[in-house]
Amino acid sequence: AKELIDSGAIGEPSLIRIRSLNGKPKPYPFIQIEEDAFTWRRNPSNNPGGLIYDSGWHSFSTAIWWGGPIDSISGYITKTSDFLMEAPSALTWKYANGNCLGILEDVIAPGIEIRGKYYPVDDFFEITGSEGVIWVTRCTGELLDLPPVILFTGTETKGIQVPMDWMDGFTGAANAFVQAIITGEQPMMDVDFSKRVLQSILAAYKSAEIGAQVSPSTID
Repeated sequence: AKELIDSGAIGEPSLIRIRSLNGKPKPYPFIQIEEDAFTWRRNPSNNPGGLIYDSGWHSFSTAIWWGGPIDSISGYITKTSDFLMEAPSALTWKYANGNCLGILEDVIAPGIEIRGKYYPVDDFFEITGSEGVIWVTRCTGELLDLPPVILFTGTETKGIQVPMDWMDGFTGAANAFVQAIITGEQPMMDVDFSKRVLQSILAAYKSAEIGAQVSPSTID
């Protein structure tokens, strides 16, 4: 998707939409969950937030990788009796570069069973440009019977097959980290990039708290 955006396949991006659907809880057949894995996640003194921080980190890092730094952000974050379950939540933001907006939706549907080998979660990305649309599916679960990347240009719909197992993200990140050490190249997610992601997430929490737009650059 990043290569398609950079190549101009969809023209100038105008909206990046991210939807995360949390479904019916079920056993995890391919991963062993440590007993205390969720203990620190549910502790406000160790963790600034729930889903918007935990899974949101992946969403915001992807959104910033695609669209660049975020200028301002606003939205609603629903708090529940479970510190982790911050849904339904909806965030909107404006990118600093160009005339592009972003949307993040986080939803819980406990009656929906989501296919997948890992967590009962499905993430769906959509990038709309002046000349086409890109969809990215199967980021965690297998909710949609669609190729992992789809390019739509108005006259043609093209499905693109790429590695799409959830675990590929971990092996890919590990390989990239090792290669950066061997070659001396700077990783894409360096300290400055990571700081922008963290500032954007914390700005979203502040916006939900005060009911106003917040600029990530103001978060120390």
